[in-house]
Amino acid sequence: MNLLLTYDDPYTPHAGVTMYSFLANNPGNHTIFVISDHISEANQLLIKGVCEAFGSKVVFAFISAKATKDFPVGVGTVNPTLSIATYFRLFMTELLPQEVQKILYLDCDIVVDGSLEGLWNTPFEDGKCIAALEEMPRLANDGCKRMGYPSSFSYFNAGVLLIDLERLRMVYSVEKASAFIRKHHDVILFHDQDVLNAMFYDKKQFFDLKYNVMDTHLIHDATFPARYQSQRDAIMQPAVIHYTGFFKPWHKECMHPYTFRYEEYLRQTPWKNERRVRKLNSAKDKTVFFLKHSIKLILDALHIRKYRYIPIPKKNIQAK
Repeated sequence: MNLLLTYDDPYTPHAGVTMYSFLANNPGNHTIFVISDHISEANQLLIKGVCEAFGSKVVFAFISAKATKDFPVGVGTVNPTLSIATYFRLFMTELLPQEVQKILYLDCDIVVDGSLEGLWNTPFEDGKCIAALEEMPRLANDGCKRMGYPSSFSYFNAGVLLIDLERLRMVYSVEKASAFIRKHHDVILFHDQDVLNAMFYDKKQFFDLKYNVMDTHLIHDATFPARYQSQRDAIMQPAVIHYTGFFKPWHKECMHPYTFRYEEYLRQTPWKNERRVRKLNSAKDKTVFFLKHSIKLILDALHIRKYRYIPIPKKNIQAK
């Protein structure tokens, strides 16, 4: 398989966990492409070591920070702390070799906990060049409205993408994406995910739930898209665990029920001595979080809206 990850240097330990978990559960000779603005030589060597240990290789491609300087991040977006690195995947057609005809993109807040062979071999329908997971109904309806296309096409999460690069190159360019961002700068909330949905709303298809199980799927009484109603059991045995919440499994505040899976894979990597850190450090941030969390607990207790995670039984990684 060809795998694509995009991240900046400080995110290397988390990207390393994503790579390790993918390679541990998908034996084979894979090529992992990394698009970044900078990865230190020390971190490059560590990543190469992880890949080579599984008989695979990594290829680094670097982008100028100036290329994304006007892209919307920070205040006014859904995640103000998100790095500009989220936009790097928009440059895949420019930076990946022309001979690469298909790529599997993964966010770096992901643990691969099973085989992705079935996803990789998914056939593309006529006229489609992206396969992704349909977002939850409330977010999907809002996304379609903001991006200005019919709600019947719905909206996808861009954390896991199977991409037919050959078809994509025929209809997409970095210039088109940049022009869209300049024109719609004020309505973009979900960063490049909004951009991709707006540009490919009619050129995408949806894959199975197990390939992108997110935080919202793990809430008690979650409302799933109709296509996934019969697949709800996948949340107990996901092939991909995607930590989409504000708090990630490397944050002390994280209460995600699959945090232990991230930690188990982390201990198998060169970053095994990394420790969880606090995301909230100032008294103001802690107070705001406490108040919001308390309100959520009250709303949950009153059955007005669900916020509690379902319980997940723990299991250990087998020695590789």
